[in-house]
Amino acid sequence: MAEEVSVDLDELEKTVTALNQVLSGLGKANTDAATNTYLPEGALGTGFDEAHQLANAHNEIKTYIEDAVKYLNTVMDEFGQKTKYAHGAYQDSDYDAQASFPNAGKQ
Repeated sequence: MAEEVSVDLDELEKTVTALNQVLSGLGKANTDAATNTYLPEGALGTGFDEAHQLANAHNEIKTYIEDAVKYLNTVMDEFGQKTKYAHGAYQDSDYDAQASFPNAGKQ
């Protein structure tokens, strides 16, 4: 006998909504990483080697964080699109199944 599979479309819809909220937060994180972490030259002092090293380290980690946020944004967007597609496919499948039994539930 075939195993019955059930998909809760409401939960899938909640997942899509949650993923969209994560994407929105990542958009802010991306903006913050790019613009709110600016460190002007000389902000850590001048005239000693460590100031230059600190500024370089800051720029390296800033770039790393920007790249990580972009990657997370891409992954979450892809997962969100696939989840939205799956939701639509299951919704269509439910509709088709109900349409194939036009008199079901009628007396």
